Amino acid sequence: MTNRIIKITKSFYGELLDGDNEKQIQFLIGKVNKFLSDLNSEFDGAFIDKTLFLNSNNVLKVYPDEFENELRPDLIWIDMDGISFFMMFDKEMKYGFINEKFLNMSEYGFYANYESVNKRISQGYDYGEYDTGWFSPYPPDDQEQYIIKENLDEYEEALKIFQKDKSIELQKEEEQKKSYEIEELKGPFGYRREGGGIVIYMFPENLDYDAVKQVVEYAYYEYTVGEDGEKILDWAQYDPSILRTKIAGDIEDEWTLEEVTEMINGKDSATTKFEMLITKEILAKDIPLIFIDSDKNKIFQLDEGSFKDIIKKYKDELSIFIREYDHVYDY
Repeated sequence: MTNRIIKITKSFYGELLDGDNEKQIQFLIGKVNKFLSDLNSEFDGAFIDKTLFLNSNNVLKVYPDEFENELRPDLIWIDMDGISFFMMFDKEMKYGFINEKFLNMSEYGFYANYESVNKRISQGYDYGEYDTGWFSPYPPDDQEQYIIKENLDEYEEALKIFQKDKSIELQKEEEQKKSYEIEELKGPFGYRREGGGIVIYMFPENLDYDAVKQVVEYAYYEYTVGEDGEKILDWAQYDPSILRTKIAGDIEDEWTLEEVTEMINGKDSATTKFEMLITKEILAKDIPLIFIDSDKNKIFQLDEGSFKDIIKKYKDELSIFIREYDHVYDY
């Protein structure tokens, strides 16, 4: 979930207004509000209705409710220098899209931390251009310095605060009510101990984990005896789960089309690379490829023909989720 959270760091400056610190504070707060409003507009209101800021003691608090109380008039230039905000998208966003939107913010200079290819990266945006960071035109051997490795617990803490928001709780409750119509799933659904047990889920936009659970309950119906003597369903899942491929190397858990195809050499388009990977490394090896259609509340298995129809319809919106299943006591 942390890939939905971004951290924005920006400095705010203004001219002194008649030596009145209170007026100066309100003037600079106005500039902060305009920046956050413009940012939200650029992303078409994709953020949830809550913003956090990091105070001088590195404690996350709610903006704007607790913001003005943190400002000291005698230290206003320090307090308004490099303010960090945490915001959360209401759904997962592709990092290429995020990067493009930040570049459109040509009225401002700021730093943004967000996930790119399973790494949290730092990128500077300077009035519509790159300043310094992951996407800047530096040699690849310099790029690693922009991977964020410290203070990652900030994002987990921010997530906990965001999840208390009623709108997210209601959204989750609504998603949990979904029940999917399952068309015949031929599998094969096996167990890792016997050399099988891998299943690939494909979906556009957000993954509904209840749909995955529904597939498991459909496919794994054998029972075994639990430690307390009661009968339990005989399955367990590996976390992380890995698909080992010759074309793209090891792919772990959840990946977007864009992320997968960055692992594949060649000058072909992303969709062409993705189609090659799915066809040669999944379908040709009889690995079940299950499509979750959240719009129509349907789940069905893809073959080469139906997969081509799906990729033609959704193009670069597709993602995959890899799961490996085994006997309950072999995990």
